[in-house]
Amino acid sequence: MRATINGTIANFIQSPQGRDKRAVHSLGEFITFLSVTDSYSWKDIATSYYLEHLDRFPYLSIFYYSLFFLFKTYAINICWPDM
Repeated sequence: MRATINGTIANFIQSPQGRDKRAVHSLGEFITFLSVTDSYSWKDIATSYYLEHLDRFPYLSIFYYSLFFLFKTYAINICWPDM
């Protein structure tokens, strides 16, 4: 089982074909593979995971960026004016 998981993670990191929906049906299920493997960590997959997330859920990325922008510009200035 670990060999299969490690292979899936390796493919995910190395090529776009290893990240598409045919190879990885659910990013939520994929992320749980990190709890099983000893060969890979979040640092290894973070960039590939983020790029795939943007491809699959572009509307969420825009929403989260908007929230971040609002928090950065308003909440920080109000709550922590010295920053």
